[in-house]
Amino acid sequence: GDPAAVEVEVEVTLTDREVVLTVSDDGPGLPNTEQRVLTTGKETPVVHGQGLGIWIVNWIVSDIGGDITLTDASDGTTVTVHLPRPS
Repeated sequence: GDPAAVEVEVEVTLTDREVVLTVSDDGPGLPNTEQRVLTTGKETPVVHGQGLGIWIVNWIVSDIGGDITLTDASDGTTVTVHLPRPS
């Protein structure tokens, strides 16, 4: 499809313990190499993301004690980021 026609929805939820950021789109889905970076938390010379964006987000979120979950389908992707709230 037309990349300009992709719709993105962003939702932020606050609880006493965390901030949850959910980004959903109706695009073609996340490439398998990008998914592996999020699910394994590793890159190798053979398996690596197409850019630095997802790897940097994953690294920062993990470093501050958060986590990222991914739901991917052919009709879109949802990435949910859980960040701990400071005490």
